[in-house]
Amino acid sequence: MLTQLRIRSQVDQDGKVHIQMPPELMGQEIELLITVETEPSPETVEALGYPADFFETVAGGWMDEFERADQGEVTPRDWD
Repeated sequence: MLTQLRIRSQVDQDGKVHIQMPPELMGQEIELLITVETEPSPETVEALGYPADFFETVAGGWMDEFERADQGEVTPRDWD
């Protein structure tokens, strides 16, 4: 039987994490697969290649009506 548990825990000063397992697993031999997911460090706008005020300048920047340009004539196609 495969049971998935999502546990959020703090690593203590000794580098240890304490995990409380569900009572139904008491006395059983289990195999743990641990994936460590840390919070990604926030990237700055500049680090992503944008000017510092890019989003403030661009957001809400379109102030006119949107008109679709003429699309031209469609070439007829023969479908077999």
